[in-house]
Amino acid sequence: MSDAGGGYESGAPPAPATAPSLSYGRVGSRRERGLAPSVVVLYPLTVLWITLQRMARNWRLLGALLAGLVLVAGLAAAVPIYTAAGLQRSFIQHWRQQDEFRPPFAVIMAHRNSRRKEPVTAEQLTRLQRYLDGDLQGRVGHPAIATSFYGSFGSDFVLLNNEADPSGRATRAELSFMSNLAEHADLAVGRWYEARDDGVVEVVADEKTLDDLELIVGGRYVWAYQMLPNEEIADLPVETYQRQRFALTPIEVVGMFRPQAEVTTREWVYPPLPGRLFMAPEEFARMQHAGLRTSTYDLQWVFDDRLIRVDQVGRLIADLTAVEERAAQIAPGTKYWLVPLDFFGKFKTTLDQVALFLFSLAAPTIGMILVYVMLIAALAVERRVTEISVLHSRGAGRMQVLASFALEWLILAAAAALVGPYLGVAIGRLVANVQGFLDFSAGGAAAAAVPEAAAAVPEAPAAAGPAPLAPTAERQLPVVVTEQSRRFALLATAVAVLAAVAPVIASSRFSVVTLRQVQARGMRRSFWHRYFLDLILLGLAFYGYSALRWQQVRLATEATVDADPILFLVPVAFFIGTGLVALRLYPFAMAGLGWLSNRFRGIVLQLTFRRLSRSSGQYVSLLVLLILTVAMGIYNGSAARTLLVNFEDRVRYMNGAELVIREAWESPEEQQAAGMAGAVQPTSYDQPRSPAAAEPPFFKRLEIEGVEAAARVLVRRAEARNASLHAGSVTMMAIVPHEFAPVAWARPDLFNPHFYDYLTQLSNHRQGALVSAELKRRGKLEPGDPLTINYNNQRIDAYVVGVVPYWPSLNPEHRPFVVMNLDHVQEFTALEPYDSWYDITGPEAIPHIVQRLVSIGVWEWKRLDTEQILRDLHREPYRRGFFGILTIGFLAAAAVAVLAFVVYTIYSTRQRLIQFGALRANGLSLVQTLGVVGLEQLLTVGIGLAIGIAGGNAATTLFLPFLRDRASEVQPVPPFVIVTDLDDLTRMVAIVGAAFVIAVAALALFLVRARLASALRLGEEA
Repeated sequence: MSDAGGGYESGAPPAPATAPSLSYGRVGSRRERGLAPSVVVLYPLTVLWITLQRMARNWRLLGALLAGLVLVAGLAAAVPIYTAAGLQRSFIQHWRQQDEFRPPFAVIMAHRNSRRKEPVTAEQLTRLQRYLDGDLQGRVGHPAIATSFYGSFGSDFVLLNNEADPSGRATRAELSFMSNLAEHADLAVGRWYEARDDGVVEVVADEKTLDDLELIVGGRYVWAYQMLPNEEIADLPVETYQRQRFALTPIEVVGMFRPQAEVTTREWVYPPLPGRLFMAPEEFARMQHAGLRTSTYDLQWVFDDRLIRVDQVGRLIADLTAVEERAAQIAPGTKYWLVPLDFFGKFKTTLDQVALFLFSLAAPTIGMILVYVMLIAALAVERRVTEISVLHSRGAGRMQVLASFALEWLILAAAAALVGPYLGVAIGRLVANVQGFLDFSAGGAAAAAVPEAAAAVPEAPAAAGPAPLAPTAERQLPVVVTEQSRRFALLATAVAVLAAVAPVIASSRFSVVTLRQVQARGMRRSFWHRYFLDLILLGLAFYGYSALRWQQVRLATEATVDADPILFLVPVAFFIGTGLVALRLYPFAMAGLGWLSNRFRGIVLQLTFRRLSRSSGQYVSLLVLLILTVAMGIYNGSAARTLLVNFEDRVRYMNGAELVIREAWESPEEQQAAGMAGAVQPTSYDQPRSPAAAEPPFFKRLEIEGVEAAARVLVRRAEARNASLHAGSVTMMAIVPHEFAPVAWARPDLFNPHFYDYLTQLSNHRQGALVSAELKRRGKLEPGDPLTINYNNQRIDAYVVGVVPYWPSLNPEHRPFVVMNLDHVQEFTALEPYDSWYDITGPEAIPHIVQRLVSIGVWEWKRLDTEQILRDLHREPYRRGFFGILTIGFLAAAAVAVLAFVVYTIYSTRQRLIQFGALRANGLSLVQTLGVVGLEQLLTVGIGLAIGIAGGNAATTLFLPFLRDRASEVQPVPPFVIVTDLDDLTRMVAIVGAAFVIAVAALALFLVRARLASALRLGEEA
């Protein structure tokens, strides 16, 4: 063959089967190549067969590579899968709240011909209806559950038989039709319309129309159609009155109907409004063909909104827009009168924002997996680098070598793209089960998969108004494969294949000679260090940190925003940058340790440190994975737990106790009667309530089963004054200190001294009051100063016994507050119902407690169940997705790091069998050899673990404080706290330690079983 095609030179023997030299260059004509047609057909099959054989011989490495491709495809697909599933219920609920008059998914296409100026023909409108009836339902994806078509010739004069001139009559009516009028209406008088041969058009109307027009059933009239100057009408008499032409249509009212009780806008595009006379659709079509122009032609399709999934919104927007454009081309003046496009567009924006945020959280993990793919691909290329150099020496170009590897990896990529979305479904289920970081206690009720969206939809069609969600739809998330998830998986797999091709590009430039030269020179510095990517990444991290600092200043005077993705992307650059800088110094540290090891006896330390100082470049990618895993785990875990703790603390602080019952001492019937009698009912818990004649016995509350402790708490809005200085409006809380202590939630860092010390001070001073720092400033108060509280024109005298920064359920930034003794307050005020705070045994006791309260004369006005509120908020898709993606990302990163460590260690050790054989031949025992390998891996893991821990803790200190101003979960009260959990660090050390043990055990087994003596034969490496 000619050398131009990249094949063999003339007369050269073919390459052995173990290293096939295939040409992927230009394929000439059959005459040029002298090949039979059967050979041309079999050539691609032969290439594919050889490729599959080569993949079978390297199945271990390619299996590890396939695992990375599947994982990156699954993680990328999981984001749109979970986003669509998590927002599905919110999507349906908000959609049904848009319009209570019409069904959620009602589509009305309206043709308007103002004053009948446009000559739109009957054929155009028929074609319009036929097109919409087919294409609209096809684009939605399922047939309509109801249709209704309405047409009208417009409003014109109705003449009595004895009237000759229509211009003098004011009575007008629309001559129209409705496709399904008779199906949803009952006749009250007469009969339904029928077609006639005498030219008379039979019509029906409702009772109000007949009354307004002064028509009777059985009467004959004339409907006068006002014609335009250029309009021509056949088959109808035309008369001219005062220079205006009219087409006269004889009509007869044959019936009066009433709509059925259950008829809604789902069945009828319009209710039968007054002034409309309805004829048979066939008669309407006949008059159209006679030349009458249609003024209104409205077509309605009602689809079942429960069959629409969130992931279909983008496609529906495009399809519905295309339908409108095509309808306007068929009949000018046609456009949507009602369609949920605006709602779809707004929700699509929300969907994209949530997906973008969650994808930004998953992006660092996906990047780690790409590094893993490059690492495994480099191992695969390194094992075949001799084959590549032979191909290059024989004239094969880079593209031919790339094609050889690309074919293998495209086969793997195809398998990963097919399997990845289904792995994404499993990941989506796990994300929906996550309660917090590495916390899967949420249970499976909210994440159970359903077979397609229809599984969460009851069989009954949707009603006109918002229908209640199906029970299954409330409990389950429709976690299914979507088209967007397939695209994400395909895109991620393509990027991973490009990452895998990078090592091939670097190796394809070597010939046999240059390869031996490079191997003789030893290891070069890594790609990261040669191009100073470590310093570039540190610069980007510094820039991101500066941008966050600047935004913090701006946000200090503006509203907070949702958790910013930059808080999870910038730290990744910081992790990698600091890790690579440390690894740049790694060889010098190993060389220094090697110099120190020369002073000790034994060869193990010297060999280990010398090896690491000279060949540290080959460990860079592995160490980057390890550093990222540990650092991201620490940072993401701290971020997730910080948000979770601050979010839960805010709810517990604002509620004040585990259970709060805002009490009413009158039955609901008595309250309603009082409201009807003119008594003002409170609209807020801090407003005055109607005075009570007696107080229900408090100690009966303590005897209720399930109550651990209870406290009386009176919260009202009042006015404060210090002598002659008015301190403004305050929130007054009156408590019994010894009751309040065991039930109130108080974080220790909120009080100095302890919370109990303030309660003790209040208990020792019956007239004492605890004031907030803002009230102290406004009233210029100091401990011991007198204080006057005016509540509902009732004066309460007290004096200051302490200043507190915070107090359970009271927000000092909303309003200053004062805390007093309930007994003292009740001496000066009328008796009113208060709140009761409870410490309970569990949520199952709440219904029993509420029921027993009624027996002692206490009714529930409002209930605050703190744990139930937290459970409900934890089910919110955005929050669960945040914790879930961080958790799954960490687990995926840990799995990738462990797998990369084991695979890379085994295959790199296999390439050093000659070295180990030489060491054994020179007197090293098997234990010493294992010691060299084990110490090398221990130092590698230890360095990566140390750098990762340091980087994660540094990022936590630097970047997590920015969450205070950027997360809607975090509020100023109670103060923001950064939370780190040693359990997370323990888990990471355990994972890395397990990986080290597994790797060393595998290496020991491999070295014990390897015949090291045979590896010393020239040119063989096992």
